[in-house]
Amino acid sequence: MARSDSPQNVYSYDLDDEQYKNVMNEWNCYEHLVWVNIVYYLALHIMALYGFYLCFTDASWYTVLFAIFLYNASIFGITAGVHRLWAHRTYKANLPFRIILITLETIAYQNSVYEWVRDHRVHHKHTESDADPVNSNRGLFFAHCGWLMCQKHPEVSRLGHKIDLSDLLTDQVVMFQKRHYVKLVIALCVVMPTIVPWRVWSENMWTAFFVCVTFRYVWGLNAAWLVNSAAHRFGYRPYDVNIEPADNLGVSVFTLAIFLYNASIFGITAGVHRLWAHRTYKANLPFRIILITLETIAYQNSVYEWVRDHRVHHKYTETDADPLNSNRGFFFAHCGWLMCQKHPEVSRLGLKIDLSDLLADPLVMFQKRNYGELVIALCIVMPTIVPNWFWGESVWTAFFVCVMFRYVWALNGSWLVNSAAHKFGYKPYDVNIAPANNVGVSVFTLG
Repeated sequence: MARSDSPQNVYSYDLDDEQYKNVMNEWNCYEHLVWVNIVYYLALHIMALYGFYLCFTDASWYTVLFAIFLYNASIFGITAGVHRLWAHRTYKANLPFRIILITLETIAYQNSVYEWVRDHRVHHKHTESDADPVNSNRGLFFAHCGWLMCQKHPEVSRLGHKIDLSDLLTDQVVMFQKRHYVKLVIALCVVMPTIVPWRVWSENMWTAFFVCVTFRYVWGLNAAWLVNSAAHRFGYRPYDVNIEPADNLGVSVFTLAIFLYNASIFGITAGVHRLWAHRTYKANLPFRIILITLETIAYQNSVYEWVRDHRVHHKYTETDADPLNSNRGFFFAHCGWLMCQKHPEVSRLGLKIDLSDLLADPLVMFQKRNYGELVIALCIVMPTIVPNWFWGESVWTAFFVCVMFRYVWALNGSWLVNSAAHKFGYKPYDVNIAPANNVGVSVFTLG
């Protein structure tokens, strides 16, 4: 279950058993609306839409990437932190890792760990009953976010007080966050995401706020809310067809495939592109191993061949020697160049490109020699086997979601740099060249 702290506390019942029965018989969520919360969430979504607009019109790609990073980090704080660790106790974590998790959970701003766990345990113990805070029997909208816009049913409050939270009461990290939650949220969820882009890369402060705070925050809220709504209304029920909660492939894709996509794209952008093709920074051996592993998961050719073609592309851009010459049309630049033989000039001039730095790199040469086997292991087998072994996912479902869908998604993300970013966007340095700065492509490809 996922929730978000509301501007108004809606616990207010202290009734005897007979009064509870009367209230429960008559209780209707529409008669207990909290208008402060309704206005708050409406305004929040309007500001988020404006932040989304700024992603494509005003924000630098650094700011957009920072917002994406914060989204992934905060969702990790919810899924691996407050959900798996504190609510369900599915694993143990040492103090430093718990501090990291609770920091990310605070950035997410979906209530303190103590209150989130309390509501989530009530939800599991009394699911789809009056005591369930997100009772999906009241409709998709109520389960998604409507439960935050009305007072809680009396049963939620009454039975919520009976939930065992002794493990949290003895956790000093959780109690520290509970005592200082408002101050921590202001610092980590609002101030930090606004100040960092402003101070580090001179982003407009209002742009940073609307992109990295409101848009990122509402994006994370709705991703978490989908677990309450979509995953309780749509999907398959492998254990009990009579219950509402379901395994929902769409929600799984939304919350899991993003991580796989980001990891492989990071191997392309930070690895083969920035490090090996353009040599914009230096990296030690452990980090290069990580980057080349992620680049192999992406399966967009070996580092050696990718760099060769990319350097030819830069040196002979928009000529016959350019492998993805955008003068031949949008489709050719996007993926058509992979569906025909290379122009003779590409092969001839490609042989003259200096690749001595790669030939002297044992890691790049190891990948080049063993590329086929590495791709099978890292791009196909690993993403298929991990979901099957660790959480019992169907092999075919894991293959089609974590391999095929994720791979094609990443392919088109990279291809957009060749096509859309050469056809659409602004040209701050030279208006006579085809390559352009395209914020939309930057968002899709993490820069």
